[in-house]
This record gives sequence, C-alpha cells and structure tokens, in this order.
Amino acid sequence: MDDERILEAAADWLLRLDEGCSAADRQAFEHWYARDARHRQALEQMRGLVGQLQGLHAERHAVGAALAGTLATPRRRLPSTLAGLGAMALGVSLLLMLNDGWRQNWLADLHTAPGEWRRERLADDSVLLLAGNSAVKLHYDQGQRRVELLRGEVLVEVAPDPRRPFRVDTVDGSMRALGTRFVVTREEHDTLLSMLHSRVSARSADGARTLDVAAGTRARLVHDDVQRLGSIDPAATEQAWRQRQLVVRDAPLGEVLDTLARQQRGYWHHRDPALNALRISAVLPLDDSTRALALIEDSLPVTVQRFTPWLTRIGMREQK
Repeated sequence: MDDERILEAAADWLLRLDEGCSAADRQAFEHWYARDARHRQALEQMRGLVGQLQGLHAERHAVGAALAGTLATPRRRLPSTLAGLGAMALGVSLLLMLNDGWRQNWLADLHTAPGEWRRERLADDSVLLLAGNSAVKLHYDQGQRRVELLRGEVLVEVAPDPRRPFRVDTVDGSMRALGTRFVVTREEHDTLLSMLHSRVSARSADGARTLDVAAGTRARLVHDDVQRLGSIDPAATEQAWRQRQLVVRDAPLGEVLDTLARQQRGYWHHRDPALNALRISAVLPLDDSTRALALIEDSLPVTVQRFTPWLTRIGMREQK
C-alpha cells in the first residue's frame, strides 16, 4: 500500500470511528494501527499538520486538543465535532498533495490544479490540453518530441514532423503517434488510450507487447501488456472532454465518485460498500462538484453531507 492509500485509510478510519462503530470495527482499527509503522506515522503526520494549521482554523484550540489526544491514544474515542472533522480532512488533503501531487508538480513542466483545464501550444506547434489535476514533463530536443504524463489526463494534437516522432510516455508504457489526435489518461493501476483521429502505436513498459490502435477505439496499457478495449465515438468523446464532462454508462457509482473526487481540492468520504452496488448512467460536470453530486443525489438513493469546504461525505440514504 503506497503512502497516499495509507493516508486515505487513516482518514476513513477516523471518520468511521467518529460515526460510532461496533466493537469489531474498533478492534479492526486497532489491528490496522498496530500492523504497520507507516499506519502510525500517517496518524502522527495528520496530528502534526493539524497543529500547523491551527492558525488557519477558527476553532484551532479545540481541534488541536481533540486530535492530539485522540491520535496519541488510538483506543480513545475520536473527535465528534464538525470542527475536528473539517481540520482533519483539510490535513489529509494537504498531506496527499504534499506526498504525491507536489512531487509531481515539482518535476513537471506543465501542471494543473483540480478543476483547472489548460491549453498549451508547444514549440513544434503541437497542442496539449491538460485536464484538471494533471502534470506532464516535456522532453524536446533535436532528436525527439516526448511528453511524459506524470498524472491525470491530456488530449494531444500532434503537429507533423517526419524527423522527430512524437511520443507520450507513462509508467505503463509508451504511445508513438502515427496520426494527429488522441487522449491519454493515467489511472491508478493502468493507462487508457482513446484514439480520436488516425493511429497510435502503443507499447507496454516492458517492451513485450505492441499494438496499433486506430481511430474510434480504446486500449489499456499495463506494465507487461496492451489490451484493446473496444470502440468509442471520437466526436462524442472529444466533445465531452472539451466541455469538461464525465459521460458514464452503467458504471459503478464508487468508480464515478473516485473520478469526480480527483477534480476536488477537499476530501470525499464514500467508502460504504453499498455505494459500489449502485450503477449510474449520466453526463456529469467535472468542474462543478456541487452540481454533479446534486444530479447523483436526485437519481440514486444516496445522501450528500458537506461539513466544510474540505470535507464531503457521501453515503446511502436511510430507508423510511
């Protein structure tokens, strides 16, 4: 489990225990806390960061005291005030940004914040359109045009240059442009390639698998494989991308919430297993989380609670 997932797990435990949990859940938390030094370190990091944030929070003294006492003694009840939850969520969000996002932004030549889209014309007249929460590093010289996607999603419009091939690389593999326009999405465990025009030669990171991907199709790259996923509508895909829309058809709600959450600065708590049993077909705005969640809440039996701008909880609606 990487650092980001450990911090998310720590946040989930804090919220679950705050809601009131069974003896079995509390025992599971204590087992998680004791199993790995990184788990204990994650809680200590949150406590330290909340202390640094005290000057930014209206109820800083109460929050600091509550979290300090709680995290120092995991058997004690965790904070139940909204102020404590808000400060904890703020700390988690900033820690996630510090751990991975800030490192990637430091390495990147171009990057965007959650909810921010950016268009950049490169020196060769190729164009990159970065979705929100994305980062790329450019490798341009006399012999190459290479874009390294560190995080997020990018739409590429390639200018012709027969002397220098154009490539997009991720940790999962590389995509060499044989045409002009395509979208590359770096996901948690793989990379998705969506072809809008012409072709791309996709190669897995270990070099064992190469596949030509034509316009109107999609492929998945992992370290040792490239898999064709099926067809897409290039015009509809590009329109949704440019309009900052998430188009989903019969998708698990948990996956949709994960995608929406990547475009938010705060922390979304949505770990109820029942949410993953729900499926949704919708067109949702990626740059307007309030509207997106309202559409979800109207169409599915879920409830949305906003405690602070940094903390949103999505759960199942209670049946009357």
